[in-house]
Amino acid sequence: MKKFLVPAFLILFLINIFTFVTGINLADKITFYEKETKRLYQENQDLETKVFSVDSLKYASSLAEALKFTKNAQPVYLDNLKYALNK
Repeated sequence: MKKFLVPAFLILFLINIFTFVTGINLADKITFYEKETKRLYQENQDLETKVFSVDSLKYASSLAEALKFTKNAQPVYLDNLKYALNK
């Protein structure tokens, strides 16, 4: 009976150590991916803010002023078409 207990305990001990080390490695990976997720979320928020600022009319007007587009375009109304109708 003692012949079987010592190897059985040794095997169980090695399995326990293996499980412990594997759990530590998995915990490190989980921590890494949580940090990476937070970093990507923050980067996404920053990029969304930049997109909204570039898409805004305020940005377009400041860019137009910087490029010296100061004249306002005349609006084209569809009720009085001079060229499309022969009147």
